[in-house]
Amino acid sequence: DLSPSEDPDEFYDHELEGLSVRLTDGTVVGTVREVLHSAAGELLSVRPSEGGRAEILVPFVTAIVTKVSTADGVVEIDPPEGLLDPE
Repeated sequence: DLSPSEDPDEFYDHELEGLSVRLTDGTVVGTVREVLHSAAGELLSVRPSEGGRAEILVPFVTAIVTKVSTADGVVEIDPPEGLLDPE
């Protein structure tokens, strides 16, 4: 049992896992599988909605993640060119 964060821009990992990931135009990218913590910062491991890649790693930074709504179950992203391209 964790109390909600007082900072509206901070989330517990379990609050993000399972949320739908969409582009700013509403296109569904996939689902947050887990939050990875690295020396460079947090990454969202996203399971793509379409085949091809096993996962997409999205840096959890405000320049890319433009909106998080746990109430709506959505993470909105504006990825730089190439981030979503197949490997």
